[in-house]
Amino acid sequence: MHEHLNWLTVLLNKWFGHLALAVLSAVHVTPRDSAYPIPNFVAASVLVVLISMLFFLWLRPRISVDRPGGTQQVMEMLLTNPMGIGIRDLLDENIDHGARDERRHRLSATAVLGYGGNRQLRGKALL
Repeated sequence: MHEHLNWLTVLLNKWFGHLALAVLSAVHVTPRDSAYPIPNFVAASVLVVLISMLFFLWLRPRISVDRPGGTQQVMEMLLTNPMGIGIRDLLDENIDHGARDERRHRLSATAVLGYGGNRQLRGKALL
């Protein structure tokens, strides 16, 4: 049974399918459908990465210590907030107490993102 390919997947396969097929062949991986070697979940991941990159490129020049804008305040609230559910708060809660060293936070965040990315690349649910 074939899965329904969305428009982005069809477009990416039209533009980069031959390249993806060459890379997969080089590592001895056979895609399910050689006409469409890029699956939907990879196309969706590419879209999320591109949207995130555009958002952060847009946000970067607007960050100011003296005059923080609304978007900057929202992003800071996502990092840490009074309710204790920000990203840094969750990392503090789930790694060793007193581990405020930034390298440990980066390592923990990388491990969490790596786990989620690995599950997504395998086409499995994150939870």
